[in-house]
Amino acid sequence: MSLKFHPSMTIRIILPEDATPARSEKQILVRHSGETIHGHLEIVTRGDFSFKICLAFEGVVRTWMGSGMDNDPCKLPSTGEYQLLKEVQHILSDPYMRCRSEPLYMYRLPFSFTIPRELISARSDVGPEFLHLCPSANLGLPFKHPLASQLYNQPSIRYLIRVKEVRTEMPAASPPKCDREREIHIMPNTPPPPPVVLEHFPKDYRTYTSSPIRTRHWRQPFGVLELSTTEPSPLNICTTTPRASTLTSLNIVFRPRVNAGPGVCPCNWKFTIRSYVRIRTFCSTQKFKKSPTASSAKVNRFLTMSDSRAFVETRQYCVSCWKRDPQLIKPSLEAWLEVGGVVDERLCPWSRSLVVPMSASKALLPTFLNPLSARQYALVLKVSVEGFSHRGLELVLPLQVIYWPDGMQDMAQEESDEPPPFGLADLPESSENGNSMLMLGSQGRSPPPYET
Repeated sequence: MSLKFHPSMTIRIILPEDATPARSEKQILVRHSGETIHGHLEIVTRGDFSFKICLAFEGVVRTWMGSGMDNDPCKLPSTGEYQLLKEVQHILSDPYMRCRSEPLYMYRLPFSFTIPRELISARSDVGPEFLHLCPSANLGLPFKHPLASQLYNQPSIRYLIRVKEVRTEMPAASPPKCDREREIHIMPNTPPPPPVVLEHFPKDYRTYTSSPIRTRHWRQPFGVLELSTTEPSPLNICTTTPRASTLTSLNIVFRPRVNAGPGVCPCNWKFTIRSYVRIRTFCSTQKFKKSPTASSAKVNRFLTMSDSRAFVETRQYCVSCWKRDPQLIKPSLEAWLEVGGVVDERLCPWSRSLVVPMSASKALLPTFLNPLSARQYALVLKVSVEGFSHRGLELVLPLQVIYWPDGMQDMAQEESDEPPPFGLADLPESSENGNSMLMLGSQGRSPPPYET
């Protein structure tokens, strides 16, 4: 489809993929950081005259806020727009790069843009965490107002090559229309980031939990079960395996109480671990000053959050090989735990570690943050002990999703230093994968596959 700026000029943006057979929607060409986009402008003029075209490579994020409509069908939703990237090239007419066929002249003028690895901003109020290139995304439920033709998404992150301005030596009867554009789909290379600072996300994550444990829910507890862990290694969706995967080490501590019988031992307890990935998408019509949180979404009327879960997995473990560790005794109890200078073995804590794997689809978007939107992930672990009564044991761990081709070898080396994922006693008796996507919110659809 061509675009006529005025009766004597037609411009088309041609990319290399235009020479290949038509691609389906599932075969979108995705480009990555550091790649160069080559193409040319195909220009047909009626008459011989010089011209100058301003061509731009832009990245734009848009959001909308439906609550701003106040149930008025004639009122457009409040929107936010932020330009992430802008590169400009000026293309001049070249008589040596044209074909003449009276009265038409055809030009093929090349251009090229390089996809940056990091963004650059001259604004002092833009922090370094906002200067990472975001992936192309078209998330949330679209909204089309009956009085406007524009389609709103929440959020929409698009990269475009578009004609910004056309100047000719011949005066035009009307201003040229510069709305011809081509969308470029980008998946940036995101290196493994540093661990998340949990203090910046109050109430969003939980790396420790405990509960009294009973034989029946109406009986006295005979001990306390404690679970703790740390942030798992990043989930790298750039992998040659069918699915992306990562591991987390779960530390289990059982603290017996005085009323526990001498035969109380956690050996051969059966644990059921249910895991899933929590997906949160934040959208705002005002610029972020820092990473958004669930707490800020409740008090900021310009900020919305969609919440969903995906990749539900259930595993069962028959845990043995516990060890008794006197160093885990709390200092406040040491005074009366000692009998004749020796720690009472009945009250000595038991400890054990489990390595819990998880897998996810490679169609996930990487974790991203820009001034108007953000995507955050968390790995949720729900643990129960078969045959005993206790409160819900739930851990919520930050999970960072990355796309890092060069990091696969390094990450494989790091995983090789981990303890083996399953010992003979830790093999799960059963493993069940739930639905690949269980939606909790009305927004936040899974993105289209980015594999080519």
